[in-house]
Amino acid sequence: MSKDRREEYDEQAYSQDQAYDQDEAYDEEEYDSEDELQEDEDQQEEEDSAYEEEYDEDVFSLEEDLRREHRKQWTQYLVFAICAAVVVGLAIYGSIQLTHRRLESQQGIQVQPMPGAASPQPGVTGGPGGLLTATPAPVNYWPSALFPGVPVLESAAYETTVEDGYAQVEVPSETTRSFSQYIETLVEEGAQIYVRTTRLSVLALNEVEIHLVDNNLESKVVLCAEPQIGWDDQDYDAFPLPEAGKLVSVEEGVAAASRVLTYRLASSTDALAYTSALMEAGWTISGSLEPTNNIFSAVFKKNNLQITVDYFSSGDDYRVRLDYLN
Repeated sequence: MSKDRREEYDEQAYSQDQAYDQDEAYDEEEYDSEDELQEDEDQQEEEDSAYEEEYDEDVFSLEEDLRREHRKQWTQYLVFAICAAVVVGLAIYGSIQLTHRRLESQQGIQVQPMPGAASPQPGVTGGPGGLLTATPAPVNYWPSALFPGVPVLESAAYETTVEDGYAQVEVPSETTRSFSQYIETLVEEGAQIYVRTTRLSVLALNEVEIHLVDNNLESKVVLCAEPQIGWDDQDYDAFPLPEAGKLVSVEEGVAAASRVLTYRLASSTDALAYTSALMEAGWTISGSLEPTNNIFSAVFKKNNLQITVDYFSSGDDYRVRLDYLN
């Protein structure tokens, strides 16, 4: 073979080998690209799966939080409802107890026959078919004989307790509706009004102090004309006493060295004048003195002494308490 021929052959062989290598390289590159694509798809699937799992977990957590919040709200509602039911139940129970006490009190009040009406014989009354049946005779009355200068309060019934110059007359609750008219009648007779509120009214007429009491526990009229007493205890000489009013009672207070004095026929002006005299004498008032409807309470101190002036504030009387402080 000639030299030129051989070179031409070698060139053809080289060309074929180069083309083969290119085709093989192309096939390898294409194979490699498919593997990479498959890997990408697998990775994407894994990412999608992880995202779905994370999303499901978030949704589950949110639903669980909502369920807990709903349980918490229902628990709060239940506790509130139970507390409200307890409060309402206690209020109803208290109201029932007060009503029962008042009914028991009124059941003990016996009817007073109207003036001029025919009175049955004591212990008997007309029954069916003309039969006589035993009934208790009326024993209660308005104490006109003891307090002739005080007008009668008209009522269907009375329950009267009388002591020395003192009478307490319980009346049915319906009678309290005529308290306002009764006060007007007393004023027309010359009475002076000391206190007038819905629960308590205090008047003075003909040297008698009249209390009209109307509250949830009782309805009554108290007539106060106790004899005046003298009190001269040297252990309490350091305590100035009221100049106005009638001293009717001295009692021992809570402490052994305490004394409680009850006064009648003293107006709120008289009581306030007493407090002014205490301050002028060097007694220091605790808090402020602000009467409401002429009712007030004030505490005065000097050294180890204390005077409490209670003008119908904590009770139904005008009282002065004297105390030694430790």
